[in-house]
Amino acid sequence: MAAVVWTVLMAAMTGAEGQSLGKRLALVKVLGEDSAEPIGVRRGLLRWLAHLADFASCFVGWLLPLGDPKRQTLADKIMRTIAVDLSERRPPPGC
Repeated sequence: MAAVVWTVLMAAMTGAEGQSLGKRLALVKVLGEDSAEPIGVRRGLLRWLAHLADFASCFVGWLLPLGDPKRQTLADKIMRTIAVDLSERRPPPGC
């Protein structure tokens, strides 16, 4: 039960703020493809459920970013979201 609560909480954080705890540590933010804003809690939860398509496709959905110009998984394509790498926006240490 705790794993379900944790997963739902992280999916809701991704929707509300664009980042779960793991995404925050990895300097990644999930935004709407059209709006470039966080997608909201409801769409964050739906995006988490859409990742089932990544699994159902024999993990092909997880490999799509390797050849996709927007680096989207199948779930990102379904939900029209993009993952933005924030590490490129930080100044190098010592600047």
